[in-house]
Amino acid sequence: MNICYFKTGNIVLRVETPEPLEMKEPYSLFLCEEEKTDVNVIFRYGDIAEPSGMLLAETDSVDVFEDDGAFYFFYHITGEKAYYALRKVKKENPSHHEIIIPHEYEGKIWTRLVFSLINFDDIAAMMNASVFHASFIEYNGSAILFTAPCGTGKSTQAALWEKHQGTETVNGDKVLIYEDNGSFFAAGLPFSGSSDICKNRILPVKAIVRLSQAKENTVTRLTGINAYKAVFEGCYHSKWSADFNKITSDVAVSFAGNVPVYHLACLPDENATHVLKNELFE
Repeated sequence: MNICYFKTGNIVLRVETPEPLEMKEPYSLFLCEEEKTDVNVIFRYGDIAEPSGMLLAETDSVDVFEDDGAFYFFYHITGEKAYYALRKVKKENPSHHEIIIPHEYEGKIWTRLVFSLINFDDIAAMMNASVFHASFIEYNGSAILFTAPCGTGKSTQAALWEKHQGTETVNGDKVLIYEDNGSFFAAGLPFSGSSDICKNRILPVKAIVRLSQAKENTVTRLTGINAYKAVFEGCYHSKWSADFNKITSDVAVSFAGNVPVYHLACLPDENATHVLKNELFE
């Protein structure tokens, strides 16, 4: 067996695979030395039985069942029902994940597949954190998180800040957000969507900025339910666990109440960076 340790934010994963993994970026950026583990993930080869028990959720890529004190995640290709992996999590020990890969894949497990089956959304919620849909930039040692639906302009605003304000993009698509001893942090993840920008960095969060397209650049401080909605809508939600969604909601409440949240209605131009910078820092 091959054992690797990965760390993002304050979460440490122990991953055990039948053979060594070819470790390339971005996954290699998150390797760490052995330390106290939060989640154990064990991969093994075996046969995948047909699902049984209560169906909890059915998505394009995974079917979730509950049976005999455990949750079963059956992974399949969109439009097909031939399962290529099974993840089992016992209710009594949710930090232990067993993942079964059919024998036909022996010797063919690669790092990207491993991380796609670990399911960071569930792990984050289990650790009182959330995966957040945002472009994550660093400015003067702090994180600014641009969040919005796909295609609104998160990557565009991040690139404009790099060009005109000298920032660095840590991740172009996803970030782990969590609270630690009363402070609020953003951490890079080994996933970056189509942006391909992915760094392992942890920074205190200066602001969360909800974007929308407009004909002029204006920024508004959000408070109360509006701040909560801006954060919660950017969080990845469980499609099967009400308990995890409650945790995600609690994370959004905590961030909205302690981190400045703004709405930036903007154009894709340099002035948008100045308008927001003036609000945040001047």
